[in-house]
Amino acid sequence: MKTENEDIDLGVLFNLLRSLFKSLGNSIKWFFNSVFQLTIAFLIYLKRHIIKFIIAAFIGASLGAVLQYKIKEPVFSSSMTVQANYESIIQLYKDIEYCESLISEKDFKSLAYYFNIDSIEAASINTIEVSPYTNDNQIILAYNDFVSKLDSTVIENIDFKKFSKNIPKEEFLYHIINVESTNRSIFGKLEKPIVNSLAQNPYYSKLLQTEISNLQSQENVLNISMIELDSLRQLYKRISLIESVKENSGTNFYLGNSEVDKRDIVVFDKYIKANIDLVDVRSEMNLKNEIVNVVSSFNKTGAKIKGFMKNSMVIGFLGGIFIILIYLSIIEFNRFLFSQEKKLKKN
Repeated sequence: MKTENEDIDLGVLFNLLRSLFKSLGNSIKWFFNSVFQLTIAFLIYLKRHIIKFIIAAFIGASLGAVLQYKIKEPVFSSSMTVQANYESIIQLYKDIEYCESLISEKDFKSLAYYFNIDSIEAASINTIEVSPYTNDNQIILAYNDFVSKLDSTVIENIDFKKFSKNIPKEEFLYHIINVESTNRSIFGKLEKPIVNSLAQNPYYSKLLQTEISNLQSQENVLNISMIELDSLRQLYKRISLIESVKENSGTNFYLGNSEVDKRDIVVFDKYIKANIDLVDVRSEMNLKNEIVNVVSSFNKTGAKIKGFMKNSMVIGFLGGIFIILIYLSIIEFNRFLFSQEKKLKKN
């Protein structure tokens, strides 16, 4: 049986809910009404100044078209993909940053000296950038390589998602060097200076010699091991053959046939493993035989850069609209201030 207090509590609760839904409904109504009013005001504003916007857009697009097709030189681009060994990728990024600073400072004489080209060709280079080649597979490989270098206690604190957001560029295998220039045929002259800058570094040369020497030693050890294992297998085969002859003549031999077969299988497994290791060593030697491996070179002639937002005609069109919008906004704001000033004087 409900008490009077319970009826009062329910009545208060229903009143609160009704007020809440009413306020929510009024808020939604106000929001859509405000959006509608703003849309109408914008359309009225646009209707009032549509001719001005059209004229400004036409003038901007015309000036942009003259700049794009009559004055501005076409820009071409080409890229080179490299694999840098012995942590030389750090130096590669520094070299590219140095070239970028020369371009920004318009120090084309120093840039020409770096690339061994003339100053006119150097002045034609607009940008030179380097960035890691990234995709999901490359990120996974970089994470596995990074984790393999860490202690097991540290690995627990390195989360893959955290790593993927802050990957050191040194962990990526491939890096892309992109160049933009107004000279379509300059790209072929840039590859050797970039590579030689790293290849002629004494520090990386010593690392290269040490690594190749170690790999050659491993190769020699594996070759000797495979020769010895092959000789041992031949010995077991001869023992097995002699044993089978003794068994047929009724004489027992010391080594049982099954024991010889087991030893032969063990030796054969070691021979296969040594052969696999030898293939891995030779593959690694092939990859690390150079300080910088050029995966793909610059094209002999660059491709013309195209793009909607890189077209001066489009930029001029949007710029004209933006400028007239700012101009009209200043005028409207000035009128608003003038009207407020009049009201204050009347009061």
